[in-house]
Amino acid sequence: MFGLSAASTLAKLTPSWNPGAASAILMTSASGYLRLVRLDLGSATEYIEGSAGTVKIMGATAVHLGDGGTGRWRCEAAAFRPIANNSYSLGIASHRPSTVFGVKGNFTDDVTIGTGKGIVHADGVTANDLLVANGTRYVPKTASLTGKTDNFATYGSITYGLQVTDGAGSPIYLANTAFQTSPGVGFTGIKVPTRPHTHNLSGGVADARLSFA
Repeated sequence: MFGLSAASTLAKLTPSWNPGAASAILMTSASGYLRLVRLDLGSATEYIEGSAGTVKIMGATAVHLGDGGTGRWRCEAAAFRPIANNSYSLGIASHRPSTVFGVKGNFTDDVTIGTGKGIVHADGVTANDLLVANGTRYVPKTASLTGKTDNFATYGSITYGLQVTDGAGSPIYLANTAFQTSPGVGFTGIKVPTRPHTHNLSGGVADARLSFA
């Protein structure tokens, strides 16, 4: 096949599916392949290039990815983002990215955490720590009770006595007919046991507080 060479002179041209830089004409291989090192599109900054195992898709301003003639995602200098706001998901329920690494997160809707899962904090996950607001964010802190904690005393099993009297203050005997049948013989008091409990002495409520290390 004859045609114009790169120097605009008549020359023999050899068709090839992998022409390299010197050939001036292309054809597909028997499998329909066409190999290029680089394909410039609208300008020198808009091209597709393959080199050293890497394929580059470049746009002068941005690259759009989509289907059916509609762009879905946009890669630009500032971000990789959906073209339409709040329209596309990154992954679906049955096909999820394994791990998403990022520096910051900014969410304007609910965050769903799987059953039995939680937040693993980089500062460590110490048992019984609480997430505490420090003015700008929630951070894990160890809680402890400070202040006059000695104002709280725990008592064991205590028995309170109850004296039964008449209007004049004289004891009234309660006949126990199951064991005593003689008049005037019986119980003059009732004792009620209580469970162990905590009693707040003066100053406890005002002075005791939770603090976080």
